[in-house]
Amino acid sequence: MVELAAFFITVGAVASYNDLSYISMLCISLLFGAGFCIVFPYKKSCVIVVVCIVLCFTGAGLVSLHNSVTPQTLFGVRTFSAKVLTLEKELTSTKIVVRDTSYNERIQITSYNHVQVLPGDTVKVSGSIEQPEDFVTDTGRLFSYRAYLHSKHIVAVSRNAQIELQQKGGFGISRAMTMLRYKIADTINEYVSFPNNGVASGMVFGYQGDIPKAVEELFRSTGVLHTLVLSGYNITLLGGCLGLLLRHIPQRLRIVLTIIAIVSLVLVSGAGVASVRAGVMGSIGLLSVITLRQYNAWRALLISYLLFFIWSPTMVFIDPGFHLSFLATFCMIAVVPKIEHVFYFLPNTPYINMRELGTLALVMPLFIIPYTMYFSGVVPVAALPANILLGIVTPLIMILAPVVVMTAWIAPLASVVGVILSFVLSTTREILKVLDHLPQYNTPELASWSVVGIYSVLFFFLFKKELQLFIERLRSSILQQTNSSELGNQ
Repeated sequence: MVELAAFFITVGAVASYNDLSYISMLCISLLFGAGFCIVFPYKKSCVIVVVCIVLCFTGAGLVSLHNSVTPQTLFGVRTFSAKVLTLEKELTSTKIVVRDTSYNERIQITSYNHVQVLPGDTVKVSGSIEQPEDFVTDTGRLFSYRAYLHSKHIVAVSRNAQIELQQKGGFGISRAMTMLRYKIADTINEYVSFPNNGVASGMVFGYQGDIPKAVEELFRSTGVLHTLVLSGYNITLLGGCLGLLLRHIPQRLRIVLTIIAIVSLVLVSGAGVASVRAGVMGSIGLLSVITLRQYNAWRALLISYLLFFIWSPTMVFIDPGFHLSFLATFCMIAVVPKIEHVFYFLPNTPYINMRELGTLALVMPLFIIPYTMYFSGVVPVAALPANILLGIVTPLIMILAPVVVMTAWIAPLASVVGVILSFVLSTTREILKVLDHLPQYNTPELASWSVVGIYSVLFFFLFKKELQLFIERLRSSILQQTNSSELGNQ
């Protein structure tokens, strides 16, 4: 039933997001309900239809609540007290999200000065508070920056506002993980050469603070920018490595330690969309082993989708990171197993399956082309070989970088490992520079409904048998419940 819940909540959200009236949404719900009753002509179907209509209006209501009006008095040149929520360091600036204590609204401040604050601190902010503005990307596409920030509950921005520390915050998970993030980054910076240190920090735990713009652009133009953000790929490698290292301890203890490591990695990375989604799915999979239940990756993906939807319904429509993360995961759990047999020449290894990783590196760039045509319109030819390259070197980087951190107390050993890691990353960047000379194609712009249609058709043809099986199971379940209720009445 998770599938039906996700579907009808999304239907209601889409209707509300497109400003349809509640009468129109009721008509749409009744239309879906009528179709459901035709496919499942049982007494119990009516109850399910009512539940689905309620879910539809729930999705619409959550979108309406999220789209609250921001008071205009929030904007302008102001001095106010605020609490620091998150920090996102870049090489030349820091993005600080604060909560205005007067309005209880989130504001993103871009500071180009060295600011010594942490999550939980109370600060005084002085500067111009503005509404976010949409902008045109380098490829000529309009990006709705205002809606993007609003999906993260950020309603205003300020550029280079003055921030003055008023009171340090107490102990908190976000504060502790931020301090740990900076400590790990500083350790990597000490033993890994620039700019390889920034690439290593980005690939291993999603820290972007030491990545130069030129390197970021290189990864973007070759179609491997996603490797600089903590994702399911990193979580999979972490789980595989821990499974190998802890294989001699009891299973339940091993699973608990792995879940703790996954949650810690997600928090240290800053809890981005991709890392949280991967953490939720990975934790559900490990918990299923403890509870002796069969793990269903598709259902775990839908559960993580519903959690994100509850936190921010509009993220479903506007956040490209959310879209790419879920498309990549769908490709990994659904598409790759369908065609993995074609790559029989790749070894099937335990813990870290090289055939699965190799297939994913080959298929992923092709799978996301429709979305790329909608979002950016640039399809780099280098994406395919670059993803294969990163699929090979990422496991090595994921091993070497933590070794540098763990052996930092033995400086000579950490230095040797750091030199090896620097060599691997330098070689990788040089190969990417060569691949960057391959052409990039500007594709026609696709409408959002076209992208949804393409993936829907692909989903239908790939999983036609599974859909039929799902319908049969649902029909059997409803029929069984209907017969049981009838016997109980007799």
